[in-house]
Amino acid sequence: CYGKTFDLPVFEEGIIYSEEELTSFCGSYTHPDLPFSIEVRSADGGLIVQATGQSSFRPESSVQNVFEYSEAQLKLTFHPEKDVMVLEQGRRFEMHRN
Repeated sequence: CYGKTFDLPVFEEGIIYSEEELTSFCGSYTHPDLPFSIEVRSADGGLIVQATGQSSFRPESSVQNVFEYSEAQLKLTFHPEKDVMVLEQGRRFEMHRN
């Protein structure tokens, strides 16, 4: 543009999950030190996440089993074989599926 060079941003591609994979992440997760639970459900090829008393949101995934919601600086890492979701938002909490 006008004889100047510039770098284009690189956008990471999202991961496409099967319905079976998404379902393996779903459930209600709690931690004894947190006064809320987090509900995870699948819809329209992705996840919908909602903490007790909060609005729901749709995190994005560019790394297998890891979902992020940049507006809240939130990262969720799922370990479905252990019924665990790790919540990272300033601190790290290993939440268990009920």
